[in-house]
Amino acid sequence: MRGPRGSLYGADAVGGVVQLFTRDDGSWLDFGAGNFGTMNAGAGVSGEQGGTRYTLGINRFRTNGIELREDSEERGYDNTAGIAKLSHRFGDRGEIGVFGFHTRGNTEFEGSTPADDRNIDYALEVAGLKGEVMLTDGWQTKVLISQAKDESEDFANDVSNGVFDTRTRTANWQNVFAVGAHQFVLGGEYQRDEITSSNEYDVTDRDNKAAFGQALLHFGPLDVQGSLRHDDNDAYGSKVTGAGALGYKLDTAHRVRVSYGTAFKAPTFNDLYFPDSPPFFFSNPNLKPESSETGELGVRGQYQHWFWDAAVYRTNIDDLIAYDGSKGSSFNVNKASIEGAELALGMDWQEWQVRVAFSALKPEDRDTDTLIARRAQRLGRVDVDRRIGTVTLGGTASFQGHRYNDAANTQRLSGFGLLDLRAGWQFAPNWSTRLTMKNVLDKEYATAQNFSGWNYLNAGRSVMVSLRYDVQ
Repeated sequence: MRGPRGSLYGADAVGGVVQLFTRDDGSWLDFGAGNFGTMNAGAGVSGEQGGTRYTLGINRFRTNGIELREDSEERGYDNTAGIAKLSHRFGDRGEIGVFGFHTRGNTEFEGSTPADDRNIDYALEVAGLKGEVMLTDGWQTKVLISQAKDESEDFANDVSNGVFDTRTRTANWQNVFAVGAHQFVLGGEYQRDEITSSNEYDVTDRDNKAAFGQALLHFGPLDVQGSLRHDDNDAYGSKVTGAGALGYKLDTAHRVRVSYGTAFKAPTFNDLYFPDSPPFFFSNPNLKPESSETGELGVRGQYQHWFWDAAVYRTNIDDLIAYDGSKGSSFNVNKASIEGAELALGMDWQEWQVRVAFSALKPEDRDTDTLIARRAQRLGRVDVDRRIGTVTLGGTASFQGHRYNDAANTQRLSGFGLLDLRAGWQFAPNWSTRLTMKNVLDKEYATAQNFSGWNYLNAGRSVMVSLRYDVQ
């Protein structure tokens, strides 16, 4: 969903929301290996019996990594993750469930000199309880209670350089009302953030209380959406945000839309403090919250075998939280704007699938007439896939234009183009193999530069082969 979506999803949903749906039946095993000492293995099972649904999964990934700067050492990464979900449905009237996700590992990164051995042990965890019940035929109530942890410990040459742990507790209550073809949502949310660290901070916790509402109205070819949210933040005070949108179906194939919305984003504890250990000071305890307003106009054509979508938009932002690569720190851009246009095309015909996307934007600091650091003005990609019996072949060509690493626009990073290829083969029932090759042309490129003046390198040509057993 495009544009500000703070009403239901929190004030941080400034640019849009992507919702992912996981499988709820079957079992699978997956193993893959590639260059750079890369290995991936996973397994899981999910299903439903007597109204009780369950999912269990585990995954392990590790890589020796690449040199992140010239004449340095390989910097590796490893991660072990698990997920569990259990719920029970009471007919069509309600459902209650618990869920949990945990991942931990280690990531190596560059220090002030190539000889520095710097790495972070990290752990991320989410656990919660959710329930929903149909109180009447037109009234559904939903409750979500969750806790998220983000824990890390920084090491310099095997010596602990600091602990940084954050915890977020959230309680969310939504009521969904169906009135004919219309839908209304009313709810509230309470969120508490806490930080524990080996460093001392003036503020170690904060609360945010919110009330929100949304209306989705349908009048034949016209759709109307309106939303409003009030946040009361301990650290940054009260803020009201909202959005409105209209969509009109011109005929069976064409639809036009227009929207306007505002957003408010408070700096996270990571923005304010992490890692706060020499020689790295990426954070800034003096950051202010962002406030923004976005307007968009779009048109879409949807046909039997293909579609197109075009949109123009503009976002004005006060106190944009940005990063200056020349100084190695975050800061607020007093007045910023991002205006742009997007075009997407797609085709599904016989065994072919084609997708094309192009974006042109201008991310600007309006006070200095410079471009916002580390943001390209031109981006595009083309995806082409073909199925031939039990074999699938495909490729992606993408490009990004030049960008600047610093707020003053003196450190220019060149644009680049990449080619990725992929192939899959289902060689037996429930068994398949897949080959992926990224950066086929072995291009050297950089999207960021260290404040000391060297480029962060990206991986060259990489190859991954995987074998999967999948039962649905």
